[in-house]
Amino acid sequence: HLNRVRRKAREATTMRRLCGGEWVAKMENGVEKRYTFDADGSMKINVFGHFVPAAFELSVEGNPRSLVVKMKAEVVGFGNGPPPPPRPYIFDFRDNDKELWLCTPIGTDELPTTFEGPGFDRFRREVEPEANGEPEEPLDTRCEAYLRELVEAMPLLPPQLPETPSEQEICRETMITERISQLKRRFGVEVHLRAVELAKAPKLAPTPAMAELALQLQQRFVARKIMAPPAPEP
Repeated sequence: HLNRVRRKAREATTMRRLCGGEWVAKMENGVEKRYTFDADGSMKINVFGHFVPAAFELSVEGNPRSLVVKMKAEVVGFGNGPPPPPRPYIFDFRDNDKELWLCTPIGTDELPTTFEGPGFDRFRREVEPEANGEPEEPLDTRCEAYLRELVEAMPLLPPQLPETPSEQEICRETMITERISQLKRRFGVEVHLRAVELAKAPKLAPTPAMAELALQLQQRFVARKIMAPPAPEP
């Protein structure tokens, strides 16, 4: 009974250290991975701006400690197959809990004992900044900056990749997708929705400069079939 109480206490302490804010790691190609752990054992995985819900289970008895991540079946493959098998990790906290080290086995089923190799990721905790009391810029001011950066990040026409694209072509498309994902996250949902609204109707923009940017975004959305072409004016 006493051992069970001690284990539960260690699990609760570990859970408090794991939860709170996002853990962010950069892969070799520059793409960010974002993990969020919640106290109820649920987990959010975000790569390329795509959110995948998962669940995790802790084991605090070993050294190093370990956890198992299970993808939710209802979102993996959009119903086209079972989820991948549960993936085990060893984990540790570093730098006063500002860093989370995770390592998963690659090419083997044996759990690693050290933090190295292709399955090793070093995550940094990212906490939402506290409000500093300064007034936020108006929505359309933020939207204009977002439109400008989004148009710059997104080529006018999507590239026509060959059936077997080269690694360089894949890397280039990956970085474009990642940059767009980071812009959405940095400016927020409200700004993104306002940009989409203006892309559908550039004439609603409050200034000619914003109308031009909105039109350029519209052209990019239409070229990618994200948005239907506008109806011709009578």
